[in-house]
Amino acid sequence: TMKYVQIRYSGFVLGSNKELQSLTAESIGTGTTLEYIQSHNSSDDGVEFFGGAINMRYYVATGADDDSLDIDTGAQANIQFALLIQRAGKGDALMEFDSNGAEADTPRSTMQIANFTALQPQTSPDNEASGGDLAATLFRGNSDTTLINGIIATPNNECVRMNGSGT
Repeated sequence: TMKYVQIRYSGFVLGSNKELQSLTAESIGTGTTLEYIQSHNSSDDGVEFFGGAINMRYYVATGADDDSLDIDTGAQANIQFALLIQRAGKGDALMEFDSNGAEADTPRSTMQIANFTALQPQTSPDNEASGGDLAATLFRGNSDTTLINGIIATPNNECVRMNGSGT
């Protein structure tokens, strides 16, 4: 159980495709409780889940340098009540969902997020636009994703980008 937790000024890029997120979970089960979690100013993702069955409520990510929420490798995720605010001029996608190159494997990454607000701030004209993934939300690698009752505000970017067949 993790409740009422702040993770601040964390994360680190070790090398190409080798990063430490603010919160990383691999293959956690439905008996795991994740509630009232905040990631603030992570040097990589706010949270990344690799596989497992995730049930998370009341998640806040502010100022992530990469993705605020990243679901990978067959994870079965249900997230309710989320606030995602990217750092201006930094960050990648607010949300990235994929199967990490294992698109033919099962289970496919499945994600439901309900009751959320996702903001990618507008940057000044002399600053690059937020979002190295070229969109606020990136769906790739045949993920099954459901967004319910949410707002995505991204004045400098595409709202949704789909990459891969069967997404």
